[in-house]
Amino acid sequence: MRIISLAPSNTEILFALGAQSSLAGVTHLCDFPPAAKKLPKIGSWTSSHDFSTMEKLKPNLLLASMYVPPALEKWAAEKSIPLLSVCPTSLEGIYKSIEKIGSIVQKEEDAKTVISEMKAKLAQIKSASSGFPSHPKIYCEEFNSPPFASANWVPELVQTAGGIPFSRAGIFSYPTNLLELSSFNPDLIVLHWCGFGERSDIPSVAKRSGWGSLAAVQNNKIFSLDDTFLNRPSPRIWMGAQKLQEKIRHSIEN
Repeated sequence: MRIISLAPSNTEILFALGAQSSLAGVTHLCDFPPAAKKLPKIGSWTSSHDFSTMEKLKPNLLLASMYVPPALEKWAAEKSIPLLSVCPTSLEGIYKSIEKIGSIVQKEEDAKTVISEMKAKLAQIKSASSGFPSHPKIYCEEFNSPPFASANWVPELVQTAGGIPFSRAGIFSYPTNLLELSSFNPDLIVLHWCGFGERSDIPSVAKRSGWGSLAAVQNNKIFSLDDTFLNRPSPRIWMGAQKLQEKIRHSIEN
């Protein structure tokens, strides 16, 4: 096959399955594993697609995730290239995405192995959290303007890590406000703004109007995590739970 991956998560899945030879091209955001950086680039995962380059790569499948721009959908239809979008909103959805992609590239057994390893890692993390003396309330923020509460699989990762999530799994992330947050009054705020890596602006959150009333702000319990660990529905998602648990442990001990 010749697959153009239109999302970093799909690129990671194909590499994890040992199917990287099927990749004809990827987005400029596909940065893991390092070998993905060497593949032909076709633009962003949400816009600015280089259709000329894409046509030259002669794909027989476009593999997208969540948002599919109308221009891309139109181009694929005009060129009669199949377009598949995997759009998980939970851990179970991520497992099913891996199974589906594994089936496409005839790596069904590898998909089972990858999923089994993910579940084992998450089980280890959950077991470690059972010994925590307390379980802090955690507000995770996926985007900053306006503030978006992290949903999808992130609440499950928070619970696995030993925290109590602000939002629930199985729905898309959504805009929130101070009134909703005040009712929850998080002990920790974790920022993983999409596209910011580890550079989420902690001071700006503390300065938001009215946010100084929140326990997490008053106690300087605002943390930033590399967004790729929490935002990408890939085989590395267990590392997001691990990173969250490190923040929880640090918060409890300090």
